[in-house]
Amino acid sequence: MLDCVEEFREIFEKEKEKGNQIYFNVSTGSKITAMAGMLVCMISGGQQYYAKRDYSTSRHEKSNEEEEVIGIVRLPVLEIRKPKNEHLIVLSIIEKAGGKMRKRELIEELVKLKIIRPKEYKKLTVAAKHSQLRAILNPLEKEWGYVKVEYSGRRSEVILTEQGKASLRIFGVPHKEGKT
Repeated sequence: MLDCVEEFREIFEKEKEKGNQIYFNVSTGSKITAMAGMLVCMISGGQQYYAKRDYSTSRHEKSNEEEEVIGIVRLPVLEIRKPKNEHLIVLSIIEKAGGKMRKRELIEELVKLKIIRPKEYKKLTVAAKHSQLRAILNPLEKEWGYVKVEYSGRRSEVILTEQGKASLRIFGVPHKEGKT
């Protein structure tokens, strides 16, 4: 299912960039593709619908003809709470590092991407950088369960959980990563 979600999300993103409205027919394909399509509609704002078919005649009688659609039912679009872009970027950085990363190294990457930055042109101390990282990691660990922070003395590592990996597949990585 995650493979379908990834593929549909990429298609939806490309079509939205073109300014197109997305409609997804959940009455065709497998149950897995229908669920994946519904999930992506909830994430990206697409409209899902179900095409009612006329089953009054047997399939054998209509073997060479297309089935007749007798109505369209628009399904409700429920919004799924998506993590912030900076959270997805952090997850992506950790994943690229093999699923585990020291906090110090993560801070260095986030400073390069200007996610951790000085306030009002003041130089950041090490403590200030760790404070900004803590503000990013706390929701990822405590609210979402996407990372786990392990401490060993002064050394600490951030570990990507299975739920964090799945979140990356579902929501994708914002395009800004590494470009700003």
